[in-house]
Amino acid sequence: MLRKTRGLKERSVPFLLLVKPYTFIYNGFMKTYFFQEHNKYTLGNQFIERTWVYDGKSLFTVSIKDKTTDCEYIVKKPDENEFGYEGLTYNRRVIQNNPYHFQLTSVTKQDYPADIYSDSRTEICFQLEDSFHGVSLLRYAVLYENTWAIRTYCMVKSYNMPYGEGLFDVRNNWIDHIGVNYQDYDMKVVNYLTRTDRKTELTEVQTPKEGSVAGNVLIGYREKDKQGLFLIKEGPATMDERPETITGFHIDSNGINVMSWGIMPVEIRGDRYQKTYSAVTGVFHTSKSCGFMKIHEYLKTRFSQGGSRKYYTMINPWGDRSFYQKVNEHFILDEINAAARLGAEQYQIDDGWQKGSELIRLVWNEAFDFTEYWSMDTTKFPEGFKNVAARAREKGVELCLWFAPDRNRVYRNVDEAVEVLYDMYKTYGIKSFKLDAFQNRSKEAEENFEEMMRILRERSDGEITFNLDVTADARGGYFMFCEYGGIFLENRYTLFKSYFPHSTLRNLWNLAFTVPPQFLQIEYVNPKLNRDKYMDVKELAPESYSPEYIFAITMFANPLGWFESSGLNDETLSSYAYMMDIHKKIRPDLNQGVILPLGHCPDGHSWTGFQCILEDLGYVLLFRENNMDDQFLYTLHGLENDDLNFEVLCGDKQAKVSCQKGILTVCMNEKRSFVLLRYVKSSLEKSQN
Repeated sequence: MLRKTRGLKERSVPFLLLVKPYTFIYNGFMKTYFFQEHNKYTLGNQFIERTWVYDGKSLFTVSIKDKTTDCEYIVKKPDENEFGYEGLTYNRRVIQNNPYHFQLTSVTKQDYPADIYSDSRTEICFQLEDSFHGVSLLRYAVLYENTWAIRTYCMVKSYNMPYGEGLFDVRNNWIDHIGVNYQDYDMKVVNYLTRTDRKTELTEVQTPKEGSVAGNVLIGYREKDKQGLFLIKEGPATMDERPETITGFHIDSNGINVMSWGIMPVEIRGDRYQKTYSAVTGVFHTSKSCGFMKIHEYLKTRFSQGGSRKYYTMINPWGDRSFYQKVNEHFILDEINAAARLGAEQYQIDDGWQKGSELIRLVWNEAFDFTEYWSMDTTKFPEGFKNVAARAREKGVELCLWFAPDRNRVYRNVDEAVEVLYDMYKTYGIKSFKLDAFQNRSKEAEENFEEMMRILRERSDGEITFNLDVTADARGGYFMFCEYGGIFLENRYTLFKSYFPHSTLRNLWNLAFTVPPQFLQIEYVNPKLNRDKYMDVKELAPESYSPEYIFAITMFANPLGWFESSGLNDETLSSYAYMMDIHKKIRPDLNQGVILPLGHCPDGHSWTGFQCILEDLGYVLLFRENNMDDQFLYTLHGLENDDLNFEVLCGDKQAKVSCQKGILTVCMNEKRSFVLLRYVKSSLEKSQN
């Protein structure tokens, strides 16, 4: 049987220990530890430590420390569970003598090496049982190697539906509670917007007050001692959540709650465990920039795919808006030839290859035969993808494919979807699939969709990955399902005058504070198409920028050629090939580094850019938009005490740069110019000489 049982993961357990009193456990292959002292349980590594207390009825956190500075963050001591679901783990109508008591029946520790999803980690599981209400709950805490953060979530099973449906309009449920004094911190919450077909701004940065606030990331910094903390909610964007809760975080005098289990009351089951969304609590010190770095480091470790996550350069012809009219074997063969000349490593065949014709049939909720719909259209591909796959192998281009699983059946036909995609993998060597039209309508839909990806990842030994589309509908967003692949960010078209270089740059810049650009596909277009559409905005039109500039916007992310590669003129193709070659040369460093924004937010008239930060070297990618000034001062991240030597790699070769105490002065004489610089710390060069 192909399908796996949902709920608790089926995987090998290299280390399993039932914890007993006065036990100290040090992990041999990771720098983590876990110990129990009476009713206290402590998980930590060289950077962070968290301690829980079980008081006979509830489990809660009493300490979170930055181990490098011995700073304690928890100042509010709770007396109830750090997680909560109204009517399931507590009842707000019963203030005294609360009957919702949980018995701690076991505590286990498991160590996992890196796998196809993430890096090595230690997992602690507290098993809690409320026999009176029939609730069984597994509380997990996960510490990934060399990170400054601990992830928590629950697995829940209950034969009784949560009590008190009459309270539905004010039902509360939270994944974690952190007892900090929020007033001590300069706090920001980032709310993320998906459905990017209809959104031009993808983030909202808010200064929270007491009460509820939408978002997935909270970061707080305390200037007096240079200490900070961050919280990440690993779930959909707030705008895409189902209505079991109404917000991302709740802040009050008792601390901060990370909200939403991701399970409606009527969805809670008694026959198997279901997994909640996750909350991540991290610490940092020195500066706000350091906080963003620690967020990036955690996410890159959590979603590392066991170290196999890599940059990819793809061509997808959908961006020219004529694919339906052109898609056939002859056209795709020409496309692969041109993609190879450009230097792209992947070519993705989009909607229209299948016998079912077009996505619109799915959108209209048509009840079609799934297997027949997703069979090959032999009028367009008489021998299937046989000749196309052979040409791709010959040219060194990996063939990729678009697919839309069956949202109209809530993805219950997991086996059928798996067979369609796995057959493409085995027959034609297709390893990357773009998943479109996902609708996260229910917990069942979410579980089925993830199960499909998990089966394919594991059945292919991690070779199959996915491009996860966030352009429409309620989907996973920026912090969910990332262990399965990268994020397809936006559809922007010159035909509809919706593509502007500065807008694409702006979206990447805003996301890059908290979402690693290494996770994102960012588009570059054919700037010669549809020039007539931009006559009223020529200064911002694609044609007004050099092809090198347009490609440079994507340089630190995953460059997506959003055009028919066979439709590029020789000059544009040559320019893109030149930039592609530079990208490939530096991307081993980009993959290892942390990439953060520099300068001002792009608006078409700013000085802006990015910095890739490694230990002794790095890169800065700087843009002068349509700005009147020839010179700008950038504040670099974490380099105020270093002397740097710079090398121009591409862009404005006449750019003048100087740096003192982390302030980089750059001069570029032309508007719509860019420069890519590599820097090395002088101390490294001296040690090598």
